[in-house]
Amino acid sequence: MKSRTVLFCLLTFVCHGVLHHPLSGRTLYVGPSDEFTSIVAGVQAAQPGDSVIVRSGEWPGGNFLTNVRGSAEARIHLLGESGEGEVIISGGTEAMHISNPAWLHISGFVFEGQRGNGVNIDDGGDDTTPAQQVEIERCVFRNIDADGNNDLLKLSGLDNFSVRQCTFINGAAGGSGIDMVGCHQGVIEGNTLVNLGASGIQAKGGTQFITIRRNRFDEAGARAVNLGGSTGLAFFRPIDAPFEAADLYVYANIFSGSEAPIAYVGCVRVEVVNNTIFRPGKWVFRVLQESVDPQRFVLNGDNVFSNNLVVVDARLSTVVNIGPNTRPESYTIDYNLWFNTDYPDMFELEDIIFDAHSVWAMDPQFENVSEQNFKLRAGSPAIGRGRVVEFPQFDHEGRRYGLPRSIGAFEFDDAVATTVHATNGSNGKSAVRRLHLFPNPAGDILRFELPPECLNSDLTVRLMSLDGKIAKHVILTAENDQNDGGIAIADLAPGVYLIFVSGNGIQMSGNFLHN
Repeated sequence: MKSRTVLFCLLTFVCHGVLHHPLSGRTLYVGPSDEFTSIVAGVQAAQPGDSVIVRSGEWPGGNFLTNVRGSAEARIHLLGESGEGEVIISGGTEAMHISNPAWLHISGFVFEGQRGNGVNIDDGGDDTTPAQQVEIERCVFRNIDADGNNDLLKLSGLDNFSVRQCTFINGAAGGSGIDMVGCHQGVIEGNTLVNLGASGIQAKGGTQFITIRRNRFDEAGARAVNLGGSTGLAFFRPIDAPFEAADLYVYANIFSGSEAPIAYVGCVRVEVVNNTIFRPGKWVFRVLQESVDPQRFVLNGDNVFSNNLVVVDARLSTVVNIGPNTRPESYTIDYNLWFNTDYPDMFELEDIIFDAHSVWAMDPQFENVSEQNFKLRAGSPAIGRGRVVEFPQFDHEGRRYGLPRSIGAFEFDDAVATTVHATNGSNGKSAVRRLHLFPNPAGDILRFELPPECLNSDLTVRLMSLDGKIAKHVILTAENDQNDGGIAIADLAPGVYLIFVSGNGIQMSGNFLHN
């Protein structure tokens, strides 16, 4: 996990960089009465550190920009004028085609009505010199005037990039909101994707190390996230990549609708963790292999589907659609919550899928389903039931996940506190109460205050380290061991531990620091 931590720190540094704020340089205005009367003229005149500000109003598409290159110390900023109305780039085959950029920041534009791709950013066809260090934020991509394989945002051969707080709406029937071919080290975060065609976000052609987190997908294509795909061999970056996609991280997103919110397609080492999936049209996820060459491509496998909160209805065909030339047995599928609104007392998975430690046929108790508010109410069976994972650290709204964490995209407001999960008879509802641990941090003895239902019953106590290893497993008998409600921990190494206590039909869980 250490290498993953280093990677995420690197992505955070690279993709924030000198984010949003010019440190030095000129301000170049583009407008009918300014020195530069076209976007191309203003941008091509910019030097590292300069800000190009486009005046409010409607501008024509068809802006081809090449070799727009700032530096690590001073990006070039291409900005829509703020506070004076929208800056709309309308029509054209493409609003902008940006070839071979580096250290470029784009913010504040509306792109609409293009006949091809909305915005196209690529490496100029030379995979030895990738486009790099591009930040796109607070832009709107909408109402494309095309119905084929055209994308609102097309990225090819782009490394070290971010797309944040953008809106993608009304895409082409055969295209994507964001389509990545051979892209690496990117973050797609906090975006809204609505009414798209083939897919909301697609990552293929050797794409690797992409984090897709805290986005909202609403009917965002047949495959809301297409994690892989099918790419012509000449377009792979690197040219000999043995997979369509690898090392993708889909965290704390909300998916509403779509034929299949999640599609694993020719990918490996992909993690789909702590998402909320609401009423997909046909499948919850698909496992496919569309690029088949056993001499080159590793078969789809070694992927993760964990801590996801899944709500379906009678439209569901099957939970998962599994195609040939895949390795579903290599998937890790665990600690999810599954609920069918039309058949609330049952939920069945196909025999080929084994989901361990999950919550079955229990209403997740959202705050307001009619308004698609998927936060958890007190008493939700999703609270504190997730698997211990290093990432994601933050939920859909930026709150830190608790220990143990909740299932789904939202952490419960009080979930950092320890909770007790009690099953009340046959109705399957779940109550949440405090389990008090003291002292915390703890030294030689960890003590806990038991609820009345657990008094005078035998208890099973498990202590687990954050890497998932059992550190201690003991039985406390009612007659001899639990009078002081404590357990010896002097033999444990210092660190953070999870504690699971069960007895008399009640399961309790919490976390503590041993010093």
